[in-house]
Formats: sequence, structure tokens, C-alpha cells
Amino acid sequence: MESILAGRKILIVEGLTLTSAEIREVLANEKAQAFVARDVAAAFRLLDRVRFDAVLIDHSLHNEAIDLCIELRSEGIPHVSCRAPNSWQGWSARKRDAGYAVEKLRGVLSRVSVGFPHATSTMMKSMSGATRPA
Repeated sequence: MESILAGRKILIVEGLTLTSAEIREVLANEKAQAFVARDVAAAFRLLDRVRFDAVLIDHSLHNEAIDLCIELRSEGIPHVSCRAPNSWQGWSARKRDAGYAVEKLRGVLSRVSVGFPHATSTMMKSMSGATRPA
């Protein structure tokens, strides 16, 4: 069975801690196309040029990412916040946590694909601190 991520364009927005190398590797194994923005400004520039299917955002961006989350929500693009993998972890922990981050993204995409209407707004509330992130 083909992954829900196969053929999808995924944006990874890095901040102070999130490292994208391991996430890109997991996404490649899922046959997804990964794009990396080194900060929120770069993410906005990419959003102007590419229609993404989902976005992973470094949780350390906090309030800096609120405008980005609002834009993603208005465009109907599912997004999740993740704390890891991060630059302070060892290699095996980064690999493990990259899998967790992609699994979180897969879960949001599966809820959106079956018509769960609040998947993106729940993630936005998570980014703003209104709910505890999963």
C-alpha cells in the first residue's frame, strides 16, 4: 500500500533547533518531495512559488510562526509543530524523532483526507499554545 505522503510536497520550516536532514530522509523513503525553509521569511517566499500539501514547523519558532500558521490555515494547508529532531540530539535519537515527526504529519494528512474539518485549526492552536502539542 502506498504511503499517504507519496507524491506530496512537504515544506520543513527550520528554526533554532529543528534539523531537517533526517526528516528529509524519512520523507524521501515515503516518496514525498521535501523543501526546506531556513526561517519563516523563507517559508513565505516558498509559499508564493509552490503549492505545498503540508508543512512541518519548528516548535521553537513560537510566536514568529503565528503569521505563517494563519496563512497556512487560510490556504487550507495542514501543518504540524515539532520539537525534534534537533541539533542537540545524537544521530540515533534524531533518526527516531524524524520518524515521529513524519508520523505526526501523516496522521494530520489522513484526518484531512477523510474530511476531518478541524485538523489544521487544531494544529494552529497547538502552535499558539492554546492546546498542548501532541
